[in-house]
Amino acid sequence: MAFAPIHRIRQLGTLFAMVRAGVGVSIVPGSAAGMVGPDMVLVPLRGCTRRSLVLTGPLHRPWRPAAIALLRATSPVDRWPVGQDKPGWARH
Repeated sequence: MAFAPIHRIRQLGTLFAMVRAGVGVSIVPGSAAGMVGPDMVLVPLRGCTRRSLVLTGPLHRPWRPAAIALLRATSPVDRWPVGQDKPGWARH
């Protein structure tokens, strides 16, 4: 049987509630292990998957100083437009 996702859930709390209710199963990142209670089990999958992380913020107002500091510490300088306090990434 081929895998065919029916729902895409963004909130882990909602996803875990659906699994607890017997609606289905899910694939979650290992970092979610702290949210799994004694009534569920995590089974490691074979292989390794890479993913990209992004930082998002408001488009039409200045970012908070902590967000700007995090972005400057983790993003290449060429991603920042000169003289601006917002990232220069393309909007989706």
